[in-house]
Amino acid sequence: MREPEHAASVIAAMAKAVKIPVTVKMRAGWNESERNALTLATMVEDAGAAAVAVHGRTAAQSYSGSADWDLVATIAERLTIPVFGSGDCVEPGQVIDRLRAGVEGLLVGRGVLRNPWILAQAADLAAGRAPREVTSADRGQFLLEYIELLLHERVHEPAGFRHVAQGCGPAHGGSHHRWVINKLRALGSWYTKGLDNGSHLRTAINVAESLDGLRDHHRVVLRRRAAVLAARRARHHLTRAVFLDRDGVLNDLVCGTVSRPRRSRSMSSGSPGAFPRRSERCAPPVSS
Repeated sequence: MREPEHAASVIAAMAKAVKIPVTVKMRAGWNESERNALTLATMVEDAGAAAVAVHGRTAAQSYSGSADWDLVATIAERLTIPVFGSGDCVEPGQVIDRLRAGVEGLLVGRGVLRNPWILAQAADLAAGRAPREVTSADRGQFLLEYIELLLHERVHEPAGFRHVAQGCGPAHGGSHHRWVINKLRALGSWYTKGLDNGSHLRTAINVAESLDGLRDHHRVVLRRRAAVLAARRARHHLTRAVFLDRDGVLNDLVCGTVSRPRRSRSMSSGSPGAFPRRSERCAPPVSS
């Protein structure tokens, strides 16, 4: 960002040297006094870049403040190559709003780490549907499924195009399990925010020595969470009533979902099962 001419020359050399598209990701600028994303984006387009992605914050901002989506929209309007936007896409509604800025697409980072369903929920909104609800059980099951996905990730890299130093990397024996645990630790700091007992889950991930131990601990947490939710639902359906009976005695009654009998016109205060009149309910006992 501070040397746009040099950056453009690097892109030009890469575009000539490879047959695959060369793309560039940049920020709004180095700081508030050097917001040169539009200039740099134009230069790398002329140098042969196939697309650019612009994060609406400066490098000095890091993740503080807000992304400048007016700048992102201006760049998308000026360039002829595809422009992707990034920044402040942490809610499904924000994803839809950002797409209206005229960009070709979005790069969603922290929003997906916190909520892996954010893109599916945004697709629901785009289709005119209510965003799907994600339950605690869904979030718990996701972590187990993510472990299985990671176990099959990068296992064939030595036969591919990536270079792995000898004796390193996830493809060498048990170190793959350690790599999976480290990936879970990186996700856990984001994914567990806002979860019930999220700090306990983060601790379990950070101290895990094996995947089997982590799975077992997580399943126990899921069972406990299900029991807590069931207890909450049970309490929600309880009704508490405090009243004076016709003898003036204070009663504290907790009942379930069974409907209370209603007083009908045919039921007088002397009828069996009838509720006493208000004056009778609150009247003190009469001494004989």
